[in-house]
Amino acid sequence: MKGNKRKKRKNRGANPVVRLMRCMDLPEFASGLDECIEIWGGNTVQVEGARGIHTYEKELVKISMKNYLLAITGSDFDLAHFGDGGLRVTGKLQRIEWEEG
Repeated sequence: MKGNKRKKRKNRGANPVVRLMRCMDLPEFASGLDECIEIWGGNTVQVEGARGIHTYEKELVKISMKNYLLAITGSDFDLAHFGDGGLRVTGKLQRIEWEEG
């Protein structure tokens, strides 16, 4: 008769979203569930959950999020939409970074 042994699962200590963020070398605050950042092609960034605009220049846009700043670097930026916590920035994207706010 076989024994009723249970296989113990390794407790990895983090949910799948946090583990994915660690694999992608993104900061843990970038996984906010009330925030969403979408990149459309190489010229549009759609942000939901924005608190406001910190910096707005033709080559740099910094968006205030809950616990950090989202810095978008590139050229010819234009604020296409802003309202109800969502915004859309268009232009030539080069880099997106998270900065502690």
